[in-house]
Amino acid sequence: MGKFFAVLIDIVSIQQYIFSSNKLKENIGASHIIGHLIFGEYLKKALGANLDIKKWENNPEEYVLESDKKAEFEIGYIGGGNALIIFNESNRATKFIRDYSLILLQYFPGLHPSFGIIDDFSYETDFIKQRKVLNDSLLKNKNLEFRNTSIFKHGIVNDCPLSGEVSEFENKQPDGKDIYISGDSKSKLDANELSNKYIEVVYKEELNDKFKFTDKLDELGQEKNKGYISVVHVDGNGIGAEFMKQKTLKDLRKLSKAVSVHAENSMQELVQYIVKLFIKDGLLYENEIYKLTKKNEKYILPFRPIITGGDDITFVCEGRLGVHLAEKFVEFFTGKEIGEKKIKIHACAGVAVVHTKYPFYKAYTLTSELTDQAKTKCRIEPSSWLSFYISSGGFSGALEDIMQQQYAVPLGMLYNGPYRLDGTSSSFNNLKNGIKEFTSGKNKWPKNKMMELRDVLRKEQEEMKYFKVSAKARQLKFPNSDIEQEVPLFVKEKDDKIDKTPYFDMIELADFYPTELLLKTK
Repeated sequence: MGKFFAVLIDIVSIQQYIFSSNKLKENIGASHIIGHLIFGEYLKKALGANLDIKKWENNPEEYVLESDKKAEFEIGYIGGGNALIIFNESNRATKFIRDYSLILLQYFPGLHPSFGIIDDFSYETDFIKQRKVLNDSLLKNKNLEFRNTSIFKHGIVNDCPLSGEVSEFENKQPDGKDIYISGDSKSKLDANELSNKYIEVVYKEELNDKFKFTDKLDELGQEKNKGYISVVHVDGNGIGAEFMKQKTLKDLRKLSKAVSVHAENSMQELVQYIVKLFIKDGLLYENEIYKLTKKNEKYILPFRPIITGGDDITFVCEGRLGVHLAEKFVEFFTGKEIGEKKIKIHACAGVAVVHTKYPFYKAYTLTSELTDQAKTKCRIEPSSWLSFYISSGGFSGALEDIMQQQYAVPLGMLYNGPYRLDGTSSSFNNLKNGIKEFTSGKNKWPKNKMMELRDVLRKEQEEMKYFKVSAKARQLKFPNSDIEQEVPLFVKEKDDKIDKTPYFDMIELADFYPTELLLKTK
């Protein structure tokens, strides 16, 4: 068995590259570049061959360099923002790194590739050990080098209004005006057009020739100027560890494909579910949520996927749908076993509900921090968890600071999350049941009393006691309790370090989880 030269490619700071712009078109385009272009036709270009880029997926057990002595290289695998390429000679590996770096610099400025190298790769040697050597090499190179992949700024050159980089290319705006933009922004906007065509093909069956996606935040169906959007991030728990357990390259290939296919199928289920929200008896109908916008004879879905490959998923939608669609996607994503070994997974979700004009990069950052908050809970109690934040004011900064500024009150913490999504002890079901009791049925609270309770929760114990007496006199029953029951407004739940109240989140989410959707779920 021969010794070969393996190159592990990694793109540094993928999330920052994708979400560095506040323009959805650029976010979508950057995601398409990462997911479909740099490891697609531009990888072929660097390799100098018209190869089947999916051969490793379709024939995971075939090692080309072993079966074909004339072969100069093969693709080990592609996934998760990196790729493994195996060469038969070191000079070919070196040439590839040089050519690929130049191509990315030329076509996609702003990307930062890094490479790990091993010069004695063998298909038969301990694969886990070899991957560790590759990862160590990659980490070393990341720490030693950080190239500037954008053009240096000069005082006589205007900045790009989209990216802040050097303006290079003319770009026509929707109002007909011309502006000059950077190469970074141009590559993303060009890729956005490719993504729009790609996504309409991928979800053609689900869209049923009646619906379409948008690449503009203000077309998601929210109210003009004062509406909300939701940015949702979902991350599979423990899938990275499963990849590290794979003992052979063929096993890694199989799992990589299985995860990718599973994520795509789950997203297709979600799109199909969203379409059904607006279809009844085969016909489009106006529901409680809102009226759909029509453009070029098709209705615009209040939803747009941004990142869909692998176990990291990000999408944006109309504000009132965010928490519900996050819940549904986790349900679809975790409801099936993955791969030949039938891996059962959990997933955590973060949802940031913000004004349409809120800086998109900050919204994504909040979403990512909320997902991390949910994953912290998952480490204590393995399951699927969701954490959300509704931005109703001018609060900004890191999530931890926002929690202290907005939710810390004299008697404890107003935010009661993260919420467990699955299992018999689903705290999210308790949250939804509480919203139902507040907003519908014979025990429905008047809106002004809900708002009064929300304000009282920020105050001292004596004012809370007075409010509870007043509520009882009005025959207002607190959710999940009896009218005659003495209800503590703040309690310490399992694993909580401080007292929390379940009622603030119910009131906050009532406007962002439509009653029609509440009644559809358990």
